[in-house]
Amino acid sequence: MSNLSEDQLILVDLIMEYNGDVEAACEAAVPILDRTITSLLRSTQSKSIKEEIQARSRDKLTYATVAAVNTTIDMMTADNTTEQGALRLKAAAEVLDRTGTTKHTSVEVTMEQQPGIILLNPKAAAPNPDDYVDIDLENPDT
Repeated sequence: MSNLSEDQLILVDLIMEYNGDVEAACEAAVPILDRTITSLLRSTQSKSIKEEIQARSRDKLTYATVAAVNTTIDMMTADNTTEQGALRLKAAAEVLDRTGTTKHTSVEVTMEQQPGIILLNPKAAAPNPDDYVDIDLENPDT
């Protein structure tokens, strides 16, 4: 169930009726809801209204799969004299594809991980003990 107010539901109904033309739907809603067109346009930006429109649109597309399946079957059995048959078949295939009713193409990707190689800076040459001078800490002058 939707968590929209009655006014918001009326606005969504009008947007669906006007095929997504938000401005025309808001103009039609002004006398019904007794609100300014500016406030109605602003309210169409709410997340809950957009989610309701998306949900209804998905439902509408889902219901259209029945017609798409029937069109596909009709085109499959029709002769070449069918008007705009290729266009109707393409539209039906598009609806079926968008609703996930068509064949799925999947690609399986496998990767083999090679052991990693760590590169280190070369070590400095070990110091030569003959290069050091012994210092007498008790008599530093000597």
